[in-house]
Parts: sequence; C-alpha cells; structure tokens
Amino acid sequence: MNRPPRKLVEGAPAGTVWFGGPVDLCKLTLRVYGNEMLPKDVSASLGCKPTESWTRGDPMPSGPRFRMNSGWLLSAPATKCGKIDAQIAWIFSHLTRDMRVWKRMGSRYRIDLNAVIYLESWNRGLIVSPSSMAKISRRCLSLGFDIYSYGKDGQPNTNPVPPRKLRAGPKHTVRKRGSR
Repeated sequence: MNRPPRKLVEGAPAGTVWFGGPVDLCKLTLRVYGNEMLPKDVSASLGCKPTESWTRGDPMPSGPRFRMNSGWLLSAPATKCGKIDAQIAWIFSHLTRDMRVWKRMGSRYRIDLNAVIYLESWNRGLIVSPSSMAKISRRCLSLGFDIYSYGKDGQPNTNPVPPRKLRAGPKHTVRKRGSR
C-alpha cells in the first residue's frame, strides 16, 4: 500500500480526489482492565510501567464521575502509513516474554490490543503480518480497530461513502417468489 509518486500528486488537476493506500495514522495500545486490579501489580508482572493507568474509584478526567474498574494502558508511538507491525513489535519488546504470565493475566483481567486508525480519505487500509498475528495469538489477545475518518483540514468527514458512480457491484432486483 504505497502512496502515489509526489510528481503525480503535484501535477494532478485541482479538485483531484485521492483514495486508497495506507491509513494516515495508527496508534496501538495494549489495554488491561479489571475490577480489583492494581496497576502496580500489572507493571510488576509485565515488566513495564504503563503509559496511563488508574484505579477503580478514581475520578474520571472528564467530570464528576468515577472509574468503574482499574485500567493499565501501554501505547506505542503513533505511526503514519499504517505501520502497525512496528507498533506491535514495540509493545511486545517492552513486556515479558513469559507466556505463563500472559496466561495468568488473561485469566484474571480483560486484556486486548486496540488500534486507533485515522483516515484522511476513504478506502485506506493496513496489513497485519503473520508474524505479528502469531505474537498476538500466543498471548491470547484480540486486536480491535477504532476507525476515524477526517479530512486533511482535520474536520470529520461527514460523507465518507464513495460517490455512486464509483461504487462496485451490480444492481439487483429482488422479487417475491412467484411474481414476475
């Protein structure tokens, strides 16, 4: 998934709409949640301090509510061009390689990887390599994606659906059985 050559982009007519290629920004986070979890215990088990953590009952940053469970988050540095494999490698390089620890943690807490994906245009993607999927699978983790579509101006795309003339697929007519 490569971007078009700069010469092609610079020479394109005004109003050219680009689509396809890699995602514009990706940020991967390992998340650990639990009601009776203590973040310092997770740090000791995984061998790394979190990027962010809180304990059940702590106030929410957004207002007068309180956290319903404890959380421990480790976020990799954000990358452009959908380089999620580099983020997966970064996260696991900072944590224990002992699969018994991962199994024990997974039986006590909710643990997953979450990728936040930002798109400036529609029809963008990323690829997770078999090697990265194996690392995730060995630890019995799921990988989720939160996808946000923003234009180059930073404003949310209100209509990220491609124009009708560019949509793929034939038109179908549905009839009831026995009708002509």
